[in-house]
Amino acid sequence: MISLKTKTCCSSGHRELYPEKIPLLEKELHKIISDCIEKGYRRFLCGGAKGFDFLAAKTLLAHQNTCPEIQLELVFPYHYLPSMWKEIAAKANSLTYLSETYYPGCFYARNRYMVSQSHGIIYYLEKETGGTAYTMRCAKNSGLELFPITLSSESEW
Repeated sequence: MISLKTKTCCSSGHRELYPEKIPLLEKELHKIISDCIEKGYRRFLCGGAKGFDFLAAKTLLAHQNTCPEIQLELVFPYHYLPSMWKEIAAKANSLTYLSETYYPGCFYARNRYMVSQSHGIIYYLEKETGGTAYTMRCAKNSGLELFPITLSSESEW
């Protein structure tokens, strides 16, 4: 029997994105999500932050039009829904809040949770510090299947 975890892929990327890179990031996200679906991933976890998380969630919802069996779960570190997420949250299959209130380290706890629930990770990493780099170290240490997004002038981490 195949476990839910083996069909689950999370995503991680930076909150601040250069506007000129967004169209190429969207294009690469579409390709990688299609690859993940082809490999059997059906449940996708997105972290609920601005920037890459938002872009990934929007792109996953677009894929539900052609692949309705995929599930989008938004994972928030604490019980707060920013206004920019309301429309996407209404279309997501589920919302997970890991804490009732904010606390120092809650974003790292959210990242560890997503890694622990996943078999693969889609990621966009531009620097080796911060939350995305931390999440990638957790993902590599946990043996997750890696789906990097690299833009033409960037190298894989």
